[in-house]
Amino acid sequence: MAPWVIWLGIFLLIGTGMAVDIPFVFDGTSAGVAGYTTAQFEQTRTSSPDLAGVPTVTQVADNEIIAFPVTGGGSAPEGATDKQVGELKKAFDAAVEPDNSRVHEEAVVLALKYPGDLTIDQIASIYSYLKTGDGSKKGWGYVRDPRGIDYFNYANASLKLGDRANCVGGGDCDDFAILMSALVESIGGTTRIILARNNTTGGHAYAEVYLGRLNVPNSQVEDIIIWLKQEFDTNKIYTHIDTDTKDVWLNLDWGADEKGNTHPGGPFFQGDKHIVLCIRDKFEKTPLKLPVKSNDPPKLISLTSDKPNMQDAGTSITWTAEAKDPDNDQIFYKFFLHDNPVTKWITDNTWVWSTTDNDIGKNQIEVQVRDTKHAEADAFDSSKVASFMIQLSADSGSGCQHDCNEDGNCEECCSTSDCPSDEVCDIGHQCVVCTDLGASCSLDSQCCSGWCKSWHCASLCSNDSDCPPETPFCYTGGCAASCVQDVQCDPSRPHCTNGQCMS
Repeated sequence: MAPWVIWLGIFLLIGTGMAVDIPFVFDGTSAGVAGYTTAQFEQTRTSSPDLAGVPTVTQVADNEIIAFPVTGGGSAPEGATDKQVGELKKAFDAAVEPDNSRVHEEAVVLALKYPGDLTIDQIASIYSYLKTGDGSKKGWGYVRDPRGIDYFNYANASLKLGDRANCVGGGDCDDFAILMSALVESIGGTTRIILARNNTTGGHAYAEVYLGRLNVPNSQVEDIIIWLKQEFDTNKIYTHIDTDTKDVWLNLDWGADEKGNTHPGGPFFQGDKHIVLCIRDKFEKTPLKLPVKSNDPPKLISLTSDKPNMQDAGTSITWTAEAKDPDNDQIFYKFFLHDNPVTKWITDNTWVWSTTDNDIGKNQIEVQVRDTKHAEADAFDSSKVASFMIQLSADSGSGCQHDCNEDGNCEECCSTSDCPSDEVCDIGHQCVVCTDLGASCSLDSQCCSGWCKSWHCASLCSNDSDCPPETPFCYTGGCAASCVQDVQCDPSRPHCTNGQCMS
């Protein structure tokens, strides 16, 4: 990175270091990393061309002193001041301020774009926003500090500057690291800031987020690495790993990868010394989680019978529901006859209806489906309704007589089969001429379809698309010439008034 881009000249450690993290690149060759020994980690680091010029990260005690140089706005330091590590951590902790309402709200809005609790896609959302902005704001704007002054912007101050400049924020690398850390900490993440020095280009600061520990049960670290590779079309994710605890930290620096893309886990800043400042380290570290997999409810496609409409009482009719679940979850079915359940929630998508004389007339059959991941308790995700006519059987023994005239036309019938082709047997056992769809009616038996709805002959249906233009509304299984409820009307005429859809 060019000398004028980075200002933070770093330091000479005065004292003895403590724990050491090594840089590690998860690439196509890294497998079984959780079982690596310290020697294997070190060998991988030293042999990786991607880590040339990247030192290990040193964590120092709070009471140690570092010589902190002032850059003067260029690559060469102009003097230095000794600072205690603990005091420097306090300064960064104060600037991060995740309890600031403006900072917290900004982070929550970015996280709410993705469901879940502290997931990697929420971190990626924060990173992307700071780097590139959104449709209304530009990304981060780089502005160096005054000559001879080390100035750490508070996170909310960077946001306010961004408001005035129509960008997400502005300042130099430590200000970017502070705001990145503040937003991540605001949604429960764990961060730290790395102070780095390069003898050629000057100093730098960048944030890292804690991914988790490799060698614990149900660790999601390596799965998160896989997600990052797929999401950002890269085969290299840059991290730091504690060789003792196997804690993994993800780089959140702003540098681009070899394809010119910026993303969480991009390349490290090269230098001769990197020292870590753990932010808010009095609190327990919280690992990240994989993105929440979206899950969609099942949808009913059809509800069909194995026999055509209008059957004699006593006929067995098998109803079959066809449904699909986008996530291949188990689908449960529940069948109803006249709104009364005839099955429990079952995995079988069929129901056999053994009809009786009690079913003579028009019947409503309904099926409901659910996958137990969406609808509550005994509710359902999708449903379909169908109608079916049952007539009196000729051999039912009901005492029905066949009185026919000299021409052979029955004046009294037991079933429609006793009547001429253009007539139906009504409930009074009279053969009557049926009327076409849309014609006026007062009884179901007057209609060829066997369905009189809203005083007009209607056809059977599952939804409006099943209905002809003359009876366009599907309501409780039948096509009607007039609407009954607002839900039957389209958005351009959403209100059902006096049987008509009105705007």
